[in-house]
Amino acid sequence: MANELSAIDHTLPTTHSGKQVCAIVSAEDSGATQLFPAMIEKAFMKLHGGYEFPGSNSGADLQTLIGWIPETIDLRSNQFARETTWSRFRAAYERGDCLATLGTGKQPVDMPQRRRHLLASHSYPILDISSDRMVSILDSWEGTPQSSSPDDIVAVVENLDLTAGNTNRILKFSWEEICEIFDTLYLSWNPAIWKHQTNLHRTWKPAKEMNGMPINHSMTLGIPGDDDVSRDEICVLLIRHLMDKTTHSPFVALHVGQAFGRIQSSGLDSRKQTYTDSSHVLRRVQPYSNRVSIVTSIDDCSSSVHYTLTVLSNTPVSFDETPDNYLYSTRLESAFTLGTAGGNIEHPTFMINPQWHLKFLADPSRSRSSTTEKPKIRITLEAGRELPLNACLAWSSGERITELVKGDIVADTGEYSYGLAAFAGEVKASDYTLIVSSFSPRDLGDFALTFESSSRFELEPIRQEGAGMFKKVIKGAWEGAKAAGSPRFGKYEQNPVIDLTVSATCQMKLRLRLIKPNPSAALNVTVFQSLDTGQGKEVLTSGPYSDAICGTATKATTLPKGKYVMIPSTFAAGIQERWELIVYHSKAEVKVALRD
Repeated sequence: MANELSAIDHTLPTTHSGKQVCAIVSAEDSGATQLFPAMIEKAFMKLHGGYEFPGSNSGADLQTLIGWIPETIDLRSNQFARETTWSRFRAAYERGDCLATLGTGKQPVDMPQRRRHLLASHSYPILDISSDRMVSILDSWEGTPQSSSPDDIVAVVENLDLTAGNTNRILKFSWEEICEIFDTLYLSWNPAIWKHQTNLHRTWKPAKEMNGMPINHSMTLGIPGDDDVSRDEICVLLIRHLMDKTTHSPFVALHVGQAFGRIQSSGLDSRKQTYTDSSHVLRRVQPYSNRVSIVTSIDDCSSSVHYTLTVLSNTPVSFDETPDNYLYSTRLESAFTLGTAGGNIEHPTFMINPQWHLKFLADPSRSRSSTTEKPKIRITLEAGRELPLNACLAWSSGERITELVKGDIVADTGEYSYGLAAFAGEVKASDYTLIVSSFSPRDLGDFALTFESSSRFELEPIRQEGAGMFKKVIKGAWEGAKAAGSPRFGKYEQNPVIDLTVSATCQMKLRLRLIKPNPSAALNVTVFQSLDTGQGKEVLTSGPYSDAICGTATKATTLPKGKYVMIPSTFAAGIQERWELIVYHSKAEVKVALRD
């Protein structure tokens, strides 16, 4: 890593009374003041624009000062593995290969039982850990200002006891308490742990027309050896260079994954944060092939931003920036709107997400049919940094998928990731439905989908259910005596009844679903002729009772002019839930009304 010279003078910051406000230490044996930490601190502050710089984190700071490798662990993340993290941290700490600090959240931490407070958004260094899972940290303030005003902060500084041996500044917590009290664990790793460091220097440059999309740089990391052989974990570190100290820090992301060959099949109902305004981002990956895919991203790139990628490994690796050659590709731009954002598979509206019919075509220039081959494909989904994305390829005949069964998934991009989701691999030349989704129906925004293949293909949008038809929505509830259940309970007619009047022959399709999904509620909707003497014969039904999260639906059927009744029901009696019935009809002359 390159060294940078920072020239400083002999002055140091003080309070009005002359007490130094800088990193000074006292020798434990003689009590003599050591000023070299304050000199280093001043040089560091000058490099970052002065003592008023907005702050960073200890991992990034130590990387600048001594070159150790920073890793940030979010203790509030649902992906945080408490025991795995403790074992890895403790082993490295005891070897002398890891330094650590703990970061508090945006609110101060009140500990009345200890008569102490921890500052908000502040780092506390870890001084020691023990085999009984106790962690000792240094409270450098030994108190909390009454407010963030300069006078209150100076008052605390004036009373600080900085003498060596002041044990009042040392706090001890169990590892379990650490995970509850603090938000972030900042680790700094000894670079000597790895035998090889491979660097690549690149620059993000502003693009004229990005339409709100991040700028992505793609590359492949080559690893020696055969495919499908277990390899040591490697670490990839992104360092965004500090160029202009007066402007805001752009949001960047580092996506690291297997480059090719393995089918993803999880993560359709979880998401991970990928963008950060930190200058340092570390990703770990366990390669199972000799290629690893790396994508660096920046959002809102108004001027050129330089960065360095460092790969830490125990075997030599090499960067390959040559684009993969796919003979056929298409790029589509669309958006998640109120009518097309269905969310993940846990939402009953998943079925309204944008879907395409993917069909691979035979290549007339080849002697044997391409349907016997496995095309190589790459799916890339891009959006703004605040939009969590997923793309999924599922077996089908090209029809719209209303409920996704994991056994039907051929490939997907894994957990929902912000701004970018991608998959590369081989699939059988067949027919599929390609589904893209954001994590929640509330996650709206533009996106771009790029599909690339080694074989010819067609990618056609699949129309929404009821497209081109009129639509009416009736809402109601099964409650009290109206929660009558199926005919087997003998009170079927007590279920809610909706009158349907068809003034001219038309196509009709119905969908019944719960307002709030309940896996124990199986649904059915049936249409009967309406006679003066009561309920007539059945003319349309959704079939067997279904507990699908998207509800149940009838096939599109022609209904002649006449009067009918629609009865929504659950299989079991006594299930009290709110429901909605969507009525699609090809002609306007249709009236529906829920009976009181």
